[in-house]
Amino acid sequence: MTRLFNRSLWTAARLLAVLPPLLLLIFAIFLLRREFQHSRPEIIRLVTAEISAATGIEITFSSADASVPGRLKVEDIALSREGFGEIARARSVTVRYDLGELLRDPQNASAHVTSVFVDRPEVTVERRRDGTISLVEAFRPKKPRPRGKPFRGIVRVSGGRVRYIDRRPPSGTSAPLKIDGRGVDGTLDFRSGNGAYCVATIRRTDISGRVRLQVAFDYRKRTSLSVRTERLSLPFVSRFLLPRGIPPVQAGIADGSLLMTHQESGTHLWVSGRVRQGEITLPGGLPPISGIAGKVTVADTDLLTFDGSGQAAGSPWSVKGTVGPLGRPQVAVEAATSRADYAAMLRLLPRASLPEGVGVRGRGPVRVRVAGPAADLSIEGEARIPEAVWRGNRARDVRSSFRLAKGTLS
Repeated sequence: MTRLFNRSLWTAARLLAVLPPLLLLIFAIFLLRREFQHSRPEIIRLVTAEISAATGIEITFSSADASVPGRLKVEDIALSREGFGEIARARSVTVRYDLGELLRDPQNASAHVTSVFVDRPEVTVERRRDGTISLVEAFRPKKPRPRGKPFRGIVRVSGGRVRYIDRRPPSGTSAPLKIDGRGVDGTLDFRSGNGAYCVATIRRTDISGRVRLQVAFDYRKRTSLSVRTERLSLPFVSRFLLPRGIPPVQAGIADGSLLMTHQESGTHLWVSGRVRQGEITLPGGLPPISGIAGKVTVADTDLLTFDGSGQAAGSPWSVKGTVGPLGRPQVAVEAATSRADYAAMLRLLPRASLPEGVGVRGRGPVRVRVAGPAADLSIEGEARIPEAVWRGNRARDVRSSFRLAKGTLS
């Protein structure tokens, strides 16, 4: 580090000691300004060397400005590491720090940084098949370093872009999950000294509208994540987030919230949201359900519930149901309509299950219960049929109950 006063400056100061106090003040200002100009390259070297030594990350930038004491602004900064390539970049990064503390304790430079502002960063985060996170591994130092004083400042981000790739989606599909988020604004606060708290907004992603995030974690590896999203793609959720065995969602969007907690004992997840314009393909030759709208909740991997409405077999239905546990789903659903299209419903049944010569007409009320494993559902219910025909005999206002299981109607 440049000595604050070198020998020639001390000599000049002693010669000027006999001058009036006003000239002494002017000389002191000139002296400090000159020495700070000499110190600027050293301050920049200290900050970048501290980051590189702590993380193994190579830092490049087009220009750096430390003309204001306690502030370092770096333009067009890029971070890279051997074996990882470019990790992140930003249009500019502004670091504010305590100059006096930095000069006195250069070995703990990060501890004397009070705030960091990052303008238009771009970063890619990848979760690999072995479960490791690329960004975490990239910042892992090659050799353990003596534990120094931690950073206890605040980081602000504006206009960022983040790309997330998951090679092990929760659904178990072999296709990688990919999300591209733009317009990222947020704050990451380390001032408590026990962990960090993050609040962020993503204006748009390729699978949703606005996303709001709140993340808290501490140094005992406990984490909580809260997410609120608008216009989230339901086919994306179905393909990448729900376990196999759940009927696939072909269309629809959702507005809702997610809460996830993680600690050594395990990870837990809760989801609540409202869906609209949904469409699901049911197993066993059952008709697709379209126009789905209602409330969905998910409690960990134990239970999924729905309370809403949809369109199936040409009729509007109100639906309440549960599916769980999600690993080996058992279905329990109740559906009802006051205007069932009986002819359309009858065409859905296996021909072998129908008595010869049976026919129905008109619309009327139906209540249906669906239960059992997702791959082997049974259906039972009650109906009030306006008109029924069997072997040429007609009957009106027919009340009946039915059960369909293993392909047989009774």
